Amino acid sequence: MKKNLTTLVILFIVLNSFSQTRFGINSKINFNDSSNIWQLGGGSIGFITETKLSDKWSLNADISFIPFYDYSIKKPGIKDTFGNDVNAIGFSSSVLNIPLKINYALNKTFTLESGLDINYRTSIKHNITDLNSISLINKIKKTDFGFLIGIGINTSERFAIKIGRTFGLSNIVDNTKNSYFTLSFNYFFSKLD
Repeated sequence: MKKNLTTLVILFIVLNSFSQTRFGINSKINFNDSSNIWQLGGGSIGFITETKLSDKWSLNADISFIPFYDYSIKKPGIKDTFGNDVNAIGFSSSVLNIPLKINYALNKTFTLESGLDINYRTSIKHNITDLNSISLINKIKKTDFGFLIGIGINTSERFAIKIGRTFGLSNIVDNTKNSYFTLSFNYFFSKLD
C-alpha cells in the first residue's frame, strides 16, 4: 500500500508541474447510497489542484481527510468466529480520499467530470465492544476503489460546487461495495488563463 500511495503522491506532483495549474482547498460531504450500507455521514477538508490541458479539458486531483466516517453494513457476507452468518457490522474509520478526475467544460459555468476515486482507511474502530464483533475488524478492507462521475458548477473564477456519484468497484467487506454521492465546495487561490 505504501508503494501505491507513493505513486499517487508522485503523480500529484507531476500533474502540478504544468504551468496551467491552480491550487485550492475543498470541503466535502459524502452520502452513502449502497443498498446494504447505512451511513451516518462523513465530511472532509482537503487540497485540490486543477491542470488545464486545453480550452475544454482539464485534470483534477485532490486529497481530502475524513476524520470520522461511520458505517453500518447489513448482511456483510461474513461469518463470526463460531461460523455463524453476521447480520450487521458497524464501524467508524478515518479515511484519506484521493479522487483523480478528467474534466470537460461544457461552457464557462458547467463541467462534466469522471475518474478514479480511492479511499484509504487510516484507522478502523468497531462500534460494538464484544470480542466476537471485534474479530470482524480484520475482514474490513483498508482500501477501496470506485469510478466517479459528476458535474461541476463554477459560480465564479475561483469558486466551484461539484456534485458527484462514486460507483464502488472493490469491496469494503466480502459482498459490500462503497458507493456514494459527494457534494463538494472548492475554492481556488488563483484563476486559470
